[in-house]
Amino acid sequence: MKKAFIITGIILVILLGTLVSVPVLFKDALLQKTKSTISKNLKVTVNFDRFNLSLIRNFPKATLSLSNVLVTGKSAFAGDTLLRIENLRTKFGLFDLLTPSSLTINELILDDARLHLLVNNANQANWDILPEEGETKTNGKTPSSFGMELSKIKVNNAILSYQDMTLPMDVDLQNINLALKGRMYGNNTELIVEGSADQFNMAYDSVTYINKTRIDVKSLLQINFDTRNFGFNEGELLVNGLPVGIQGNFAMPGDSMQFNLQFASKVSELNDFLKLIPPDYQPYMKDLKASGQAELSGTF
Repeated sequence: MKKAFIITGIILVILLGTLVSVPVLFKDALLQKTKSTISKNLKVTVNFDRFNLSLIRNFPKATLSLSNVLVTGKSAFAGDTLLRIENLRTKFGLFDLLTPSSLTINELILDDARLHLLVNNANQANWDILPEEGETKTNGKTPSSFGMELSKIKVNNAILSYQDMTLPMDVDLQNINLALKGRMYGNNTELIVEGSADQFNMAYDSVTYINKTRIDVKSLLQINFDTRNFGFNEGELLVNGLPVGIQGNFAMPGDSMQFNLQFASKVSELNDFLKLIPPDYQPYMKDLKASGQAELSGTF
């Protein structure tokens, strides 16, 4: 019996030692693979400060984390920041370490991300980062099979800004918290989306039309990755607490964005519509008494 305990102890020590040492052995290979794969398959430059790999935290899944991720553009947007992420974590199958060329990501968590979408004066979009067909093949070699079979994406405390210099228009959302669940691979998929943004701001031609408006959303999102078409179904949007039904789609063909969205309020009391007033102006409305019926609907 004593001998069996000793053998079991030795096996556990070897297993634990392997789980601790493998990340060190594969760290450089995965680091290089991650950077080179992104650079080959996207028209961006990617850098990050720290790279950590653990086989213990979520065993039998391997956990990969990157810190201070910086994605910058090329060509017309060379040096411009498209995306900055304070911390990125992901999980993948442990045995994928044995074949890093076919590494598949299953889960993605982003903390403190900053995404800046820009259309310059030449009507070029900085998010048009997918290479033209055939560019991913060089010297007769096929591109890496590095893939994403995501079932979960979680975004914590993010900022999204959109600037179109041809209009001109500026839109930004502050403190975004978002969760997406579903099958995120293949040509078509459906996702359950739940999230919020503490502030939604929009200015057009130097005039502010929306200021510090809270947004909450829950929807079934239908995506066609080939056409970059995003459809909203069974969607509900809360604007400063006012419930609004939303359906339709938007698409990003090439360097443009096309919207076909319909919305309609789900309440009819006039007092409910006063929730749309930005927080900075609400103190002036505290003594206002209103009654009546109202409806809100439209397209975008």
